[in-house]
Amino acid sequence: FTLKRSQLKNLERMGEKSSENLIDALKQAKENVTLSKLMTALGIPNVGEVAAQKIAQAVGSLDYFLKIDFNSNNYDESDEKFEKLEAIHGVGPKMTRAIRIFFEDPKNRQVVQKLVKAGLNPKAVTPEQSKGPLGGKIFCITGTLSKSREEIKQDILNAGGQYANTVGKNVAFLVAGDNVGEAKLKKADKYNTKIISEEELYQMLSHS
Repeated sequence: FTLKRSQLKNLERMGEKSSENLIDALKQAKENVTLSKLMTALGIPNVGEVAAQKIAQAVGSLDYFLKIDFNSNNYDESDEKFEKLEAIHGVGPKMTRAIRIFFEDPKNRQVVQKLVKAGLNPKAVTPEQSKGPLGGKIFCITGTLSKSREEIKQDILNAGGQYANTVGKNVAFLVAGDNVGEAKLKKADKYNTKIISEEELYQMLSHS
């Protein structure tokens, strides 16, 4: 995210147009990244995509963590903030402790602050957005589809749904394309997850 166009000009096979496309893509990523996606990418132990989405909606912004003074002898504020996370359904004490340990580490905080300084503007999904057509339901995607998995995932999130990498007991729908893996189908059967096509997903969106 700190990459400059001038740093690319001498690289092999990196012409002016390629450099421009890369810088533009990084700019778009900085402006459009969601808080939940950033929290997942940070690699905080035990924090998966679904939990990150719930936490991001609850806290609203990175400032929730970055403004905690962990060096202070008074932990009342931080205790209250992490107790709020612990109360979120599906989060609990183990995950909350992992988040606290992560943000207490000065090196981790420095990395996050450096990202913000570089122009990263992580946004949380608002409660209004979470009440969209998909109403907070959790989706998983598998197989080959007409659009990229990332595009479909974003459509789900924009419509108020949530996304999980794997099928679990809380996943309501498995969007299945071609060449579907047997493992995910078996998990869908185990957890009574409804299997739908890409077309059915977009019908859910268009009819809402």
